[in-house]
Amino acid sequence: MEIAAIPTTYKGINFRSRLEARWAAFFDLIGWRWEYEPLDLNGWIPDFVLLGEEKVLVEIRPYFTFADWQKSEQLQKIDRAMVDKDVLLLNATAFPDPIPGDSDEPFGYLHDSSGWAGSMDGDWTNAKFTANFSPERDKTLYDFSSVEGSWTGRMEGEHPKGHCPHVFSFREPDQYRAFCCKWMDGTPRLLEMFWNKAGNQVQWKGRYG
Repeated sequence: MEIAAIPTTYKGINFRSRLEARWAAFFDLIGWRWEYEPLDLNGWIPDFVLLGEEKVLVEIRPYFTFADWQKSEQLQKIDRAMVDKDVLLLNATAFPDPIPGDSDEPFGYLHDSSGWAGSMDGDWTNAKFTANFSPERDKTLYDFSSVEGSWTGRMEGEHPKGHCPHVFSFREPDQYRAFCCKWMDGTPRLLEMFWNKAGNQVQWKGRYG
């Protein structure tokens, strides 16, 4: 059952739903550039395009599992659009259930246009957050990659040699979590904090105007 959307204004942009506005706030908090509803692709209008090393089209729905997507018409719409870009499916939460057959904890589901994916469910695979400390920029760069396909970070590209990439998992032992903190801005729960903060930024936004 679809959840009724609440039109929301964020940074002067009228979003069709509060969920879309929350994801926009999330992208801003982790430093990802984006455009909203950038183009019409044969009947499918992506909600966002992420502007990193790769351009990634993004579709957002209030779902929690990949099975929810399969029950909807969205995957067929994306299929008919025949896009040659990666497509990222984002959900009602930044921590949806993984595609069956894989134990990794995703933040979304990725259609990998490189042709590497396809071992789990058609061309869809789990998308994982990564964090990479950049000595040159003295900060942690947040990125995402395919679990089963190309591991290249879509926002920053290949992790530079000598950096410390870390795939986020929120169920790691405390001692390993503490070790990873040495390499990151804060804790491995930082992205969870960003998601909550993004929710706070759009929580009390009203309808358009």
